Amino acid sequence: MSFISPSALTDLALQAATAVRSSVLLVGVATLTGCFGIADNVCLDNALASIVVNLGDEAGEPIADAELEYLHEDVLEECFEVGDDCGNSAEPGDTGPCGEGVYVCGSEQAGEITVFATADGYEPGEASVTVELGECHVVLETIELTLNSE
Repeated sequence: MSFISPSALTDLALQAATAVRSSVLLVGVATLTGCFGIADNVCLDNALASIVVNLGDEAGEPIADAELEYLHEDVLEECFEVGDDCGNSAEPGDTGPCGEGVYVCGSEQAGEITVFATADGYEPGEASVTVELGECHVVLETIELTLNSE
């Protein structure tokens, strides 16, 4: 019967731990870089807005408290004003669209969408855009919509 010295046993344990740590690191890097095809198609489960509308007047001043609706597939729905409620983006470090006169229309709705805007003291306005469907989510479209004074 042969015995392994305590120092040799310690060396073997360190070598095994180093090999395992290296393998885990290699798999982690390969996954993040897409070497195993895993990270290439990662989609988030959250729903993203279809359209951001920056509503302003002829002078470029934002118009708050307006009423915006959008038409998609013969259904008329309301947009909502984002205001200062930032932080609605899926991108890390991105606070998303926010501020006075900023509105969001639709959620994961692709295709032809028409936005209608009305506000006190202004003529009604509208704009149409085609929202494309990306690999995981819609591709966000931004509309700069100007309302003329009455």
